[in-house]
Amino acid sequence: MLLMEIRTKSVISAFVFKLLFFKRNLAGWEFYNFSNLCEIRNKGQVNEEDIEVYWCHLELFHQDLIERFQDILSLEVPGWVTDPFSRVENAELQLEEELLELQVNEELKSKFKLGYRIFWLQRNISRLYP
Repeated sequence: MLLMEIRTKSVISAFVFKLLFFKRNLAGWEFYNFSNLCEIRNKGQVNEEDIEVYWCHLELFHQDLIERFQDILSLEVPGWVTDPFSRVENAELQLEEELLELQVNEELKSKFKLGYRIFWLQRNISRLYP
């Protein structure tokens, strides 16, 4: 389940940061992310009040997302989940021992290069490191 939570956090975080990016662009009258606004600007039909309204909508949307997904956005992902071959000092003692065994397994190191999701979903991983 943790792998799904990591993916969910990544997707939501990316969207939240894009909203900040869009707000900053709107405030600077940079409309390349907003094709309709580009057209309207090229026709000379954009005014500051409209931009402020759009910016406020993005701000409210941003605040709403932060509030709704606060639990997901505050999720702390242990470093060993995304890189089990990194240093393990901060892991729980039982996990630290298993991670040390995992880290010296040369066969698993090569499989990790395929990505952490594929790595952790292998059958032998859950059997060897429950």
